[in-house]
Amino acid sequence: MQRIAPIILFCLTSSVVFLASIWADDNMPAAQRFAFSAKNPDLYLDLFEPSMPAKSSPAVLCLHGGGWMKGSPESIHKTAAEFAVRGYIAVASSYRLTDTATFPAQLEDVVDALRWMKSKEGVAAGIDPDRVFVMGSSAGGHLAVLVGVHDDVPRELRPVASFGIGAQTDFTAPHVVSAAYTERARFYLPFVGSGYRENPQGYLAASPLHHLDAGDSPVGFLTGELDQKTTHAIRFRKEAFRLGVPTTFSTIKGAPHALLNKETFRKEAVDRIVDFFDRSIVGGGRLAIEWKGAQSILDPVDTDWLRLGGDYNGCEGAQWLEGEGEQGPTLIFAAHHDNLAFSWREETGLLLLAEDTPEASTWRPAGSGSFFVLEQQTRQLAQYDRQGNREETLLSGWDGRQFNRPNDLVIRPGKRGLQMWMTDPQYSFRTRPLERPEYDGQYVFRINRDETGSESERKLSVEPFIRDLETPNGIAFDSTGETLYVGDSGTKKIFAYSLSQEGAIREKWLFAQGFQALDGLAVDPHGRVWVGARDAAIIFDAKGEKLGQLILPEMVSSIAFSRADESGERWVAVTTKKAAHVARFRF
Repeated sequence: MQRIAPIILFCLTSSVVFLASIWADDNMPAAQRFAFSAKNPDLYLDLFEPSMPAKSSPAVLCLHGGGWMKGSPESIHKTAAEFAVRGYIAVASSYRLTDTATFPAQLEDVVDALRWMKSKEGVAAGIDPDRVFVMGSSAGGHLAVLVGVHDDVPRELRPVASFGIGAQTDFTAPHVVSAAYTERARFYLPFVGSGYRENPQGYLAASPLHHLDAGDSPVGFLTGELDQKTTHAIRFRKEAFRLGVPTTFSTIKGAPHALLNKETFRKEAVDRIVDFFDRSIVGGGRLAIEWKGAQSILDPVDTDWLRLGGDYNGCEGAQWLEGEGEQGPTLIFAAHHDNLAFSWREETGLLLLAEDTPEASTWRPAGSGSFFVLEQQTRQLAQYDRQGNREETLLSGWDGRQFNRPNDLVIRPGKRGLQMWMTDPQYSFRTRPLERPEYDGQYVFRINRDETGSESERKLSVEPFIRDLETPNGIAFDSTGETLYVGDSGTKKIFAYSLSQEGAIREKWLFAQGFQALDGLAVDPHGRVWVGARDAAIIFDAKGEKLGQLILPEMVSSIAFSRADESGERWVAVTTKKAAHVARFRF
């Protein structure tokens, strides 16, 4: 693609409009060019209007790559144009390169571009100052992430969310520290201004990881499958999870580091980034409660769901613990494939409960300040203390055979002694070739505890309870403990079981069927059965008649209810595959 008309520059004021480059590509929309830095009048940004302009539109600042030493806004024009097609005002901005200045000059220039976008000049161009985002690739990706978290960037100028493609996030990592003394010194040395040994504080200052704090805006990452693993932001994302900062990571199959150069990769990347930005727009992670049904049976106290954390690699196991004194209830849930567990209370917000767990998914109160915890990696039932520390293994299998993949655990209410039921499907064996199932079938197990003798002498016994389901998954009791519901995701059916006092099956019947992505089950105080399904929590009455559904952004994986407070309000928690959501209802 060649430029067919020169750019005419009019350096009049910082708000003067420039004539953009004209490109031979018919698909490339025209852009307006603006100067945005009074200190550096040579810097400019190119603004692409959305294909369907609005009075005030979300905007994304696009930062080019080039190792901080080369590149220009023109090199990211095609990406900016893709954002414009999707309804964003896209701004491709320049920043000083390393032949002109060292860090933090580049960060200062990005901040100046954001300041312009939020100023009266940006608003006059149609930018909604409350919906400004930033993304970049390679060196630009590093700057995009850095401006979202850096301590020296005023909060009012930070983007709603930032996104890095092929970005480095830790300049104190060995591959960066050593690079300053190898052939890659041509990137890092001119950028920071010296090697790590001579200037460790400079490398810390340039590291997004070392500026990350609770309360920072969402930060997303994407990289090509063929790119280096140093662009996966592993430590950054783990710390973001710990702090409750929403984050995401994905790869594009077959793509290299410079994936924006190929149209198919570029379109896929922009689709994923827009999805992340769209989910970050709704004020403070809130999602409107949407009911689908003839008549709503629920009385919401809040108008929205509050989204907690987000973009986990699997999220489930919602469990409410009742508060003490004036404290409200505490929600426990797991980001199990990220080996993390969290607690949340309205008074404290989201807190890390446990990390480096062996995919501990389901946490149930065990009394004496401890939890029964299912570990999907070890395939065991374990006991943890209330601080999230593992205490001991309680069960690893039955009859000398290891469990498959302990998935969901429910404690029977209202009965003497401890009775628990656990689903044990054969999940994940295809992705873990070194493991194998040790018994035929997929069962629901009944777990009892011997109540004789001292507490230290009370042992658990386990036996297969239900053997005729294809893939047992979600499981729940009604409030009396007389009826057990089990979801069979293999047949897309829910079965109900009437139980005796001792736990024997008196009757079994088909409760409901025909689900897409059947998962978590819960029974509310009115005996209504809530079922996790694709993009919704479906609600049935006690007879199995569908009443309606609450729409969630992803596949629902678990549901839990707190006790009602004095006003009759209670919290409802719904986990999806990527996040937990809470709202208050009266029922």
